[in-house]
Amino acid sequence: MTAQEDMKRPSENDAPDNKRPSEKTRTGKSPARRLLKTVLWSSVLLSASSAGFLYWLAATESGLRFGLYTLPELGGVKISSKTLKGTLWHGFSGEDWRIETPSADLTVSGLGLQWQPQELFSDGLLHIRHLSVGDLHITAKPTPPKEEHPAKLPESISLPLAVKLDKLSIGKISSGKASNTFLLRAEAAYDYDHKRHKLTLNSLQTPWSSTGGELEIQTASPFALQGSIRGGAELEGITGGGEILLSGDLRRTAFKADLVGGKVSLKAEGLVGPFENSLDEQIDHILIKGHALNLAEFVPSAPQTDLDFDATIVPSPQKGLALEGSIDLTNSLAAPADQNGIPVRSILGEFTVGDSGILKVHDVTATLLEEGALILGGETDTDKNTFALEAILKNASLSDFVSQKYDDVFEGSLLLNGTYREPQAKWDIRGNRAGSTGELAIANDTANGQRSLNIIKASLLPKDGGGLDIKGRLELFNDRLLEAEVSSKNFNPGKLHPDFPVGSINGDIKLNGVLAEEKFSGKMQFGNSVLSGAVLSGNADVLYEKQHLARAAADIRLGRNRVKTDGSFGKAGDRLNLDINAPELDKFGFGLGGALTAKGFLAGEPKSISADLSGSVRNLRVKQAVNIRELDFKAAASPDYSRPLNLQINGRELVIPGSSGESTRIDAVNAAVSGTGMRHSIRSSGSMAMGGKNYKLDLEADGGLDKENRWKGTVGRLDLSGGFNLKLQNRMSLEAGAERVALGAAQWSAMGGRLNLNSFVWDKKNGLTSKGTAANLNVAELHSFFKMPVEHNLVLSADWDLAYSQNARGFLNINRQSGDIILPGKDPKNKQPLGLSALALRTRFQNGRIDSTLEGNTRFGKVDGTLGIAQQFGNNINNAPVSGKVNISVPDLGSLKSFMPATAQGIAGRLNATATIGGRLGSPTVNSNLDLQTNYGRADGTVNIGQGSSFDTAPLSGKLNLNVANLEVFRNFLPVGQTLKGRLNAAVNLAGRLNDPQLSGQINGDNLYYRHQTQGLILDNGVLRSRLQGQKWVIDSLKFHRGGTIELKGAVNLANANPDVDVDIVFDKYRTLSRPNRQLQLSGAAKVLYNPEKGVSLNGTLNTDYGRFGSQKSSMPTLDDDVVVLGETPKEATATTPINMNLVLNINDNVRFVGYGADVTIGGKLTITSRPGETVQGVGTVRVVKGRYKAYGQDLDITKGAVSFVGPLTDPNLNIRAERRLSPVGAGVEVLGSLNNPRVTLVAKEAMSEKDKLSWLILNRASSGSDGDNATLSAAASALLAGQVNDRIGLVDDLGFTSKRSRNAQTGELNPAEQVLTVGKQLTNNLYAGYEYGISSAEQSVKLVYQLTRAIQAVARIGTRSSGGELKYTIRFDNWFGKDEPEPEEQH
Repeated sequence: MTAQEDMKRPSENDAPDNKRPSEKTRTGKSPARRLLKTVLWSSVLLSASSAGFLYWLAATESGLRFGLYTLPELGGVKISSKTLKGTLWHGFSGEDWRIETPSADLTVSGLGLQWQPQELFSDGLLHIRHLSVGDLHITAKPTPPKEEHPAKLPESISLPLAVKLDKLSIGKISSGKASNTFLLRAEAAYDYDHKRHKLTLNSLQTPWSSTGGELEIQTASPFALQGSIRGGAELEGITGGGEILLSGDLRRTAFKADLVGGKVSLKAEGLVGPFENSLDEQIDHILIKGHALNLAEFVPSAPQTDLDFDATIVPSPQKGLALEGSIDLTNSLAAPADQNGIPVRSILGEFTVGDSGILKVHDVTATLLEEGALILGGETDTDKNTFALEAILKNASLSDFVSQKYDDVFEGSLLLNGTYREPQAKWDIRGNRAGSTGELAIANDTANGQRSLNIIKASLLPKDGGGLDIKGRLELFNDRLLEAEVSSKNFNPGKLHPDFPVGSINGDIKLNGVLAEEKFSGKMQFGNSVLSGAVLSGNADVLYEKQHLARAAADIRLGRNRVKTDGSFGKAGDRLNLDINAPELDKFGFGLGGALTAKGFLAGEPKSISADLSGSVRNLRVKQAVNIRELDFKAAASPDYSRPLNLQINGRELVIPGSSGESTRIDAVNAAVSGTGMRHSIRSSGSMAMGGKNYKLDLEADGGLDKENRWKGTVGRLDLSGGFNLKLQNRMSLEAGAERVALGAAQWSAMGGRLNLNSFVWDKKNGLTSKGTAANLNVAELHSFFKMPVEHNLVLSADWDLAYSQNARGFLNINRQSGDIILPGKDPKNKQPLGLSALALRTRFQNGRIDSTLEGNTRFGKVDGTLGIAQQFGNNINNAPVSGKVNISVPDLGSLKSFMPATAQGIAGRLNATATIGGRLGSPTVNSNLDLQTNYGRADGTVNIGQGSSFDTAPLSGKLNLNVANLEVFRNFLPVGQTLKGRLNAAVNLAGRLNDPQLSGQINGDNLYYRHQTQGLILDNGVLRSRLQGQKWVIDSLKFHRGGTIELKGAVNLANANPDVDVDIVFDKYRTLSRPNRQLQLSGAAKVLYNPEKGVSLNGTLNTDYGRFGSQKSSMPTLDDDVVVLGETPKEATATTPINMNLVLNINDNVRFVGYGADVTIGGKLTITSRPGETVQGVGTVRVVKGRYKAYGQDLDITKGAVSFVGPLTDPNLNIRAERRLSPVGAGVEVLGSLNNPRVTLVAKEAMSEKDKLSWLILNRASSGSDGDNATLSAAASALLAGQVNDRIGLVDDLGFTSKRSRNAQTGELNPAEQVLTVGKQLTNNLYAGYEYGISSAEQSVKLVYQLTRAIQAVARIGTRSSGGELKYTIRFDNWFGKDEPEPEEQH
């Protein structure tokens, strides 16, 4: 035996052990071991239960329902859905979700989740493949106020897991009862890798924009960020685009936005620190600028606006101030508030923000619709959430706010103060007629989650007319309890407005209610009151509960007028009695007059009303709106159709003014329904005048109502004359109800013809069926209801047999029987018929389609077309697909000459056009082709209109080609003496929208030539290269070559009805004028601007490289502007174009002028300026470089010549001196002064008398004192004086000295030349008379010249020495300096 066995063996002295083995074991273990075992087993059971719960929650559909429906209720959120499939582990989807939270209720059309849960355990990555959210609608709830805490920069923006969202898709998001949609759809992705958050916005579509972008934020402080959003937008058919950029970090974030669309632009930039403590660190700067902003384009229910604004916020340099800013806003579409407008035209003011957060507003002025203004000032403490503001109202009337006119002007103040949670308001506004004072406050009860509006007191105080006081309380949340009291004391409404009755009203009104339950009650009691000179007394007691008028007791008396009601209405068994006896309606004021009586009752509920009312009206007037001379009415009806039915209306002389100023006058009306509901007769007759035409109606019918409220019976008479003259020829059966109308066979006379109706049935479920024919229908009979835009005398016929229902079938044909359309011509007295020979419209209904064909033939051409509508019965026809084609053919454009101007009478060619129609009826598409060939050129192309929300905003595309082989074909369009040649072609691409077309393409020309014969202007060898860009014509180059070049570049804005022009013109040694007597070569540059409002603007610098000008004074008589020639059509006055000019002319020393006895070369510099409505101004000097002047038969050299401009261009200052050639004493003339008042004097280099100066000028020697010298000098002095006088009054055409040589009558030899004084006058176009005096010989003669032909003259002369006659034959050789006559056109 081993020692161990010995030890285990019991000793002999041990007591016997009678316990079972199991008992021995339990007794042998300690309590700790037993506790441990219990814990272990509990843990195993708990783990198993948790695992089972988690498995059930994640892997079963019932667990999913528990997780989505039940668990959120613990947090006060209730979630439900119509369908739910899947599990949390494998993904799920559901439809028609409803989520209710304390602040809002959400409905979601669909919600789905697809994810990779295994990656959560393998990679620590929450990987969502697709989270889809359907259409979401948000209904906000009023929420009690909560405490707000300032934002702090987060310590960390890290997440415990990496996250990857491959796709987030969201449908339409809308809000409110009106379902305002602000998001159409969105698609995004998100990625987080512990280093940065990245959001990628693939698509974000709103009703007005489509954008995309990305945002990335680093997880390391200060959380650097970078992002951008870019996209396009469309508002009311205006297409735009823009971008928003973010940079920096969460501590200092920079942003920049630039949004442009059409005329609308919005620009903003700034640098902010949203988590900084002080304001000057939170905002570094914010700049916002907007143009043409319309709030209604963003929120359809918002008012229409056209806002231009400029707002700035920057740190302030002033001590104690953190920020300062300004606002400058104008609203071009300011409108009355009752017309959904904003009655503010402009807002201008400044504000500051102190270091402590106090915002101060400094005299921010808002100008109202008319003369009124509102001035705002005060401060608000953003730290303490308190404010104290004052608004001053100045010179304001009611029409400053609303469209109503009120003859009074108001001024006063409105004080706003308190805290943001409990604001208070006090006002005191006074006018000439009345004023108003009051005080209200909002009380905040955070403990009970309630906020209340307390009207402490509000008073309306007519001047010297008592007062009306209001006080009350309204809870804004939960039950929304209402308590209000209105009291009046000696209140006189007549002090407020002339239409209001004069009186003294005393009384009170008390209102109580629970608005959340649609329950309220009211009581009214008049005290000792007078109105319109009559005693006013009575009371009223009303109780309303959820569409049930439970109590309506009233007894109001005003003089002899009494209104009394009692009872209830709205439920079965209710009865409301009414008794009105008002023989003096004028006592009530408001423009009322006449007498009204009505008595009876209404019983039951709204869907089943029993009524018995009767009454009368005599001489009723309602201001200028309605006048009724006499009207009696009686109505007795019951839901029980077996009971009597009695309806009667009889009246005469009813006048209702129309909106266009024409009144509708009902001379008489009589209508009666008698019998029972099941069987009764209807008789009605009347006459009226409307739109200048008289109408009469006569109706007789018999029938009754069945249990389905359908009227069945017959119509024995229906006669409507004065309109389209409709008259029933036989008794017709009629069935009419809410869901079915059926007419039996009937014959009508209508529109001067006949209408045979075989059948007509309209059924709400089954549609419309009808069959009939019509003939000799005069369309002019419809002019009272519809007037065609052109004159016509069309007569039509028609036949139809159709069923428009689920299986539409049948046809409708309309044909022209006779008549024509009269088109307006260029001469109103000579009207042009269209020459219709055929016009037919045929429509077929079959297989869910409506197919129509149109055919028309005229003397000008043919038009035909087809149109098909795939319309299923019961659907909105605007959404129906449509297809079709229209063809227009004009084989001979010469047939249109009667509509063309005189310059286009030579037109010839043809026109073919087709249009293919598609899309939907409410927004069709049109693809058209044009082919126009004329003797002026050819045009062809396509124009396509795409599908849009409306036809005006539909997309536009296409291409047009224009080719003119030779512009000379347009010669008839140019004035006489002007020529145009060359080749022009254009290729234009269309884009944009129908109401905002965008153009692109090219317009080019080659071998361009233009000549103005009279002016001598020639533009030759021209090349045009230009393009269309949006709504601009960009001229890249229009260049002409002729020796030098002239080039034009610029743009023409075509967006408006009248174009805006901005072009630059560069001259480079170009021969601008090219006539023998008019030559000019220019260099330099000029800018030309034009728009209809500002007119023409011309700026630049031009250099005259070369110039030659010649002229000869004509003796042809002319007429002054004020002479009227009988029988001649007076010329229409041409509106002057306002010109802004700043043009610098550098006249180089190479410009020569020959004419009027002068031959000079000039130079200098001249600046010419002008302003609209002002005379042209000049600054500068033109000098004579060299030249000579012939006068008194002598050649004078111009030794000094200067013309200075310091004002009007028409009146320069003169400083000119001309001396006789080779004169030893320098004899000559000097001209000083202004052009309008020149001073001419004789000059010489030596001192001598005026007589000697004249002698040296004429004889080139001193006077000898002889009789011959004296006679010569006397004649010269007389000629000088007479010439000056004649220049002023125009007595003669020829006056001056000439050199003449004559022959000796005996020897035939030429005598020496002598100076001859000549005075002559052109008496007629062909007859000239002259007087000649020889200075040396003293010979005198009278000469008559008659122009027989252009080349032959007959001359007769009678003199002191000889007389005789002669014939002269003249051959002309025009030279460079000849007369200003048109030349034969240059061949090109």
